[in-house]
Amino acid sequence: MELTKDELVSKINAGEKMVVDFYSTNCGPCRMLKPMFEQLANKLKNDNSDVSLYTFNVQNDVNYAVNEVGVRGMPTIKSYLQSKEKETIVGLPSISELEGLIVALN
Repeated sequence: MELTKDELVSKINAGEKMVVDFYSTNCGPCRMLKPMFEQLANKLKNDNSDVSLYTFNVQNDVNYAVNEVGVRGMPTIKSYLQSKEKETIVGLPSISELEGLIVALN
């Protein structure tokens, strides 16, 4: 699910367990990550997991992504727990690295 800045801030402040893919449409590794990220999101949804996966298009609010979130390269994947950033991966992760972010939230 694609989030706006306001939706992302709301979910962080609510303490939602989540992993967010900060991406750009003109980023090759981001495009490679997309199907893997969507597959994992669907699996979590089907398993009734309390961890959600979201995407945020950095091009929609570059200032927020860079200055508030700290995105320095793309893709950037961040996990959040209890309103705090827990882990960050910069660059194209493996499926096992993504799964590791999720496991660390439980």
